[in-house]
Amino acid sequence: MIIMHHEIGVQYQDGTEELRKVDFTVYGQPSGYSAMAASVGFPTAIATKMVLDGECVGVEAVIAG
Repeated sequence: MIIMHHEIGVQYQDGTEELRKVDFTVYGQPSGYSAMAASVGFPTAIATKMVLDGECVGVEAVIAG
């Protein structure tokens, strides 16, 4: 089991800012993915899709270096 808590600062294109809090609890599956695999793989896939869809301009700039 993995329990995570994140506080994420968001700045929108219009300049407004927001603090979002995310709590994440993951249980491994006995005959499937471990909690670690799910907690790393799912958020990575979601972030990748958001970057490709143009929803994370700031993240895209950081990744591009």
